[in-house]
Amino acid sequence: LLFLPRQAIVERGGSGPVARVVLDAGHGGDDTGVIVSKLAEKDLVLSVVQRLQKLLEARNVEVVLTRNTDKAVGLLARAQYASSAQVFLSVHAAAGTEANVYSYPEVQTLRLLEKGRELSPKTPANQKPVLERYVAPPGSAARFAQGISEALAGAAITAHVSQDAMYVLSQAGGAAVLSELGFETLRTPQGRDSVASALAQAIFSYLGLPASKPVSSTPAPKPGGSKP
Repeated sequence: LLFLPRQAIVERGGSGPVARVVLDAGHGGDDTGVIVSKLAEKDLVLSVVQRLQKLLEARNVEVVLTRNTDKAVGLLARAQYASSAQVFLSVHAAAGTEANVYSYPEVQTLRLLEKGRELSPKTPANQKPVLERYVAPPGSAARFAQGISEALAGAAITAHVSQDAMYVLSQAGGAAVLSELGFETLRTPQGRDSVASALAQAIFSYLGLPASKPVSSTPAPKPGGSKP
């Protein structure tokens, strides 16, 4: 049973996407965020999030966006969205070329996580995956943040990892991270593609998915069944 702004969702059995990822494009509407050389933070981060959504959905990952247009979304609503996901990624931007990646301090863990982790050892093995879908093991957010930093480094972007008790991360049961990307990197479509690809790589790694679908190296048989 999941609670989102103005709706409740009940999930029961069945096979679906391998994971749910909530992507949060910062700011929106009258809240433009930082503006550098007439480029608004709200527009750049939404562009990155939409690119990232396509990469994740191509791998059967369920993606929920806190906003898909230029609209305002309250902080409480953003935080509530995070409570329904295995992965929550809030995307922001700041002047410069370097990035910052934040996770919520473990010492300030909310009761939701504490209670879930208390139940985990007592949960039957066949039911534990259901609990772990919404209650991540200790250190998961920090591990995800480090994975983002390493993936960005692979795209030649320096990223600093730290912890901060940001409210938008406070309701998450899964791995929740806020990334603050450099404007200079996001100026061009190519830069936004590169960042989205790095973020997708980090999410796939955290979820235990291969970076890309395996491609068979065996050539397809020729018509008629003859060997090459």
